[in-house]
Amino acid sequence: MRVRAFLLVNAILDSRVKAPTKRSMLVNVSRFTNVQDKVGELLTRELFDNKSAIEMHALTYSSEKANPFLDKLRETYEAQFGSVGRSWDLIVADLHKSVADIRVKVYNSSVDKAEDEDYQEDIPTRQIAVGGDLLSRGLTLDGLVVSYFHRSVGTADTMMQMARWFGYRDGFQDLCRLWISEKTASDYRFVGAAIQELRDDLAHMHRTNMTPRDFGLAVQQHPESLLITARNKMKNTLKYEKEVNLLGRNLETRKLSADPEVQAGNFRAAQDLATAIAAAGCTADETARGYTQYQSVPKDLVADLLHTYKAADDDIFFTGSGLERMVRASPGERFQTWDVTFMNGPKKKDEKVLPGLAHLVPGKRVYKASRALMLRHLTAKDGTFTGSSLWVSGKKTRLAGSDDLRKVLDPKVVAEALAEHLARIFHRTAVGALGAGFAVPAG
Repeated sequence: MRVRAFLLVNAILDSRVKAPTKRSMLVNVSRFTNVQDKVGELLTRELFDNKSAIEMHALTYSSEKANPFLDKLRETYEAQFGSVGRSWDLIVADLHKSVADIRVKVYNSSVDKAEDEDYQEDIPTRQIAVGGDLLSRGLTLDGLVVSYFHRSVGTADTMMQMARWFGYRDGFQDLCRLWISEKTASDYRFVGAAIQELRDDLAHMHRTNMTPRDFGLAVQQHPESLLITARNKMKNTLKYEKEVNLLGRNLETRKLSADPEVQAGNFRAAQDLATAIAAAGCTADETARGYTQYQSVPKDLVADLLHTYKAADDDIFFTGSGLERMVRASPGERFQTWDVTFMNGPKKKDEKVLPGLAHLVPGKRVYKASRALMLRHLTAKDGTFTGSSLWVSGKKTRLAGSDDLRKVLDPKVVAEALAEHLARIFHRTAVGALGAGFAVPAG
């Protein structure tokens, strides 16, 4: 199918105005030259069979006059390129002239240029390029449209060097096809996410005027066998596990984006969360202060909110995907469901009800919780303006009230926590007094 797809792409491109003059198909299956040579021989034979069938039967081909090669070409066209807007009759009529110049060329060091009569120094204008490391890192293929990549790669940086099919394909992006294994695709998805996370960290470091030494840049490592780079290049790096302990911490999004579009997107995320919770059948309750509270909310709904929410640029903890990944991947039984509480502001005269949240509890209205805001401008080291953020409640940067958390907890839990706290204070006081009783006065 891969060779047939390349033949068809050439016919389609010949009908387009801005089509590239040079077209290439990449075949990279091994770093061993003997394997590459054998693959080149097999592809040459397959290309010859298809070109011969096209030359002899394409102009007279029809459903009544079946041909095994042209039948497969038609099946490939309908499966891969049925939406490009050209009929099969037009494609098959142009196939002969479109594929006539296609050649197979092997790129490796085993080719004996002096003895091989078929060897040509020039690069074919339309080629099926077979190779290994030379194609992966050195040679650029013009008009690359079809790629068959089947390599076992051990490091992320090598994978990105080999990803020659990702790039700008103006005018023929819809025709590009890539065949890789599911494992390779999964590895590329992981590497892409890790690179994006590093870019976000670099941008955040720049916005906050930090240096790499202050910030602590890190690259996420694959959980299995894929390395970041070769081991001899990592001798000055440190490997460590990053842990975030939220127990006993008052974690808030205390800094908000000043971008109105971001604010609107975050509010829509809250509305979507409320809708998803209601659809999940979670029962609503009301706290002592009148807040709407849901219990046993699936963790994925909370993770979806964290994924959509966009924090201010200088909100270190909520920037990036760390919290989302932690919530979504939590294996502990206690973290499979969460309690979600929608804070309710005081009801005032002419106060508007927050839209999209009225269905939380039948007959229950959710009002805005007003807080003072301070606008803070972010600048780089050179004084360049990089953005703005809103500090909730001014320099105190506190969103919730001092007892808001206590008001949403079960009264029994609050009583037990308070008793434990008082017992701890009493114990420290008793030990201190005991120590003072045995002190020997000076002199």
